[in-house]
Amino acid sequence: MNHKCFMDGNKPGVCCNKVNSKLNKKCTTSKGVAGQCVPKDQCGGYTRDFLLGNEKEDRWKSDICHQDNRELHYCCPPELQKHTPVVLPRKPVQPWNDNAFPTCLRLDKTTGRCVPMILCENFRAKILDKRKGFTYGDLTPHYKCYSNVVDSTSMCCAQPESPNDLIRHRKANKLHPNSCGAVGLQDRVLAGNEANLGEFPWMANLMYYVGFNKTTMCSGTLIHAQYVLTAAHCLKRYKPISVRLGEHDLSTKKDCMENVCAKQFREYAVAELILHQKYRNKAGMYDIGLVKLANPATIIPGQIFPICLPITEQWLMTKPSELIASGWGLMESGRYPDVLRYATLQSLKKRPDYCGHEQMICARGANKEGHCRGDSGGPMQQIMRYGDRFRIVLFGVISGGAKKCTKEDSTAGVSVLVGYHMKWILDNMEI
Repeated sequence: MNHKCFMDGNKPGVCCNKVNSKLNKKCTTSKGVAGQCVPKDQCGGYTRDFLLGNEKEDRWKSDICHQDNRELHYCCPPELQKHTPVVLPRKPVQPWNDNAFPTCLRLDKTTGRCVPMILCENFRAKILDKRKGFTYGDLTPHYKCYSNVVDSTSMCCAQPESPNDLIRHRKANKLHPNSCGAVGLQDRVLAGNEANLGEFPWMANLMYYVGFNKTTMCSGTLIHAQYVLTAAHCLKRYKPISVRLGEHDLSTKKDCMENVCAKQFREYAVAELILHQKYRNKAGMYDIGLVKLANPATIIPGQIFPICLPITEQWLMTKPSELIASGWGLMESGRYPDVLRYATLQSLKKRPDYCGHEQMICARGANKEGHCRGDSGGPMQQIMRYGDRFRIVLFGVISGGAKKCTKEDSTAGVSVLVGYHMKWILDNMEI
């Protein structure tokens, strides 16, 4: 049999049978990350990345590793590969008890917490609200605490008489812990840091028009049936036109896991965008805003449900030393995931210069994980005790992070401390 043939330039060659030598084989992405050669529908992030680019341009063309009958295959990094999830046994829910705000000893020999004055609810109600010109310089030195921030108002605040007492704001009861932040006994899925279906039912996608395509560029957190809390910078340059709730996998219309399927996401038009009046384009500084929905969201337990704000005096005086960030942000591979992901981050005791204000949370993972582009506006949360129950509480709004989004980039993530802005949030909610 004649196997001779001619290549380009009329050069002689040998005609070989076609072998899918590269399909499902190891490869290296254009970003230098080890991956596997798979069809695009087996690699999360393709759909969203395509929408963010030009319709006529395949942004992944530099990662094409195989072509079979005109179907392209791409070098997919491990965290984007879609596998059948392995379900682990359920673990009991544990609240987080380690507070990054240090303890202190008061003049009456009782133990307090060193917190910014604005977070000391009893002091705020008795002094700050009644003496409008009161400053940190007017505070008795015995009550002042050392702090490594440039604008410290840290004071030794007495512990609340009851850990479940709500703050004194007239709207506080409208966001009562009985109707937010429900924690379910979740099966843990062994698939990187992908979230379970319905694990973070308060996640919101802020939807924007990019050219003729509608896509998401920021996240937010549902705090009330008609309000989403997010970062101010997500509302300033580009303005969201709608909010999508109940989303998990951005590439599918119907999200399923272990033969359990959620209802299709719900999308709500935006009625009003409310930015903090002091926001001046600096990460972590007043970078907070509210999105009011045109209509109240339909609450679906386990899919669309509000998170709790630090609405009790005890939660207001808490900054967990470990926080959970969740979102669809850029990963180290340089791609956006389709499936919601999460990471556990530690509050840094030693603050970098760009994170030196007391309304900021500076955080980084033990293995250098962090939040990145696309996570903006999303939650920094933790499980807290409320009586004999547990609630997930929103302690931070993601504001800024690493630019390169790699573990080599040591930049700490910057978030806005939600408790610092509780009065502003409640004052601006029409509830």
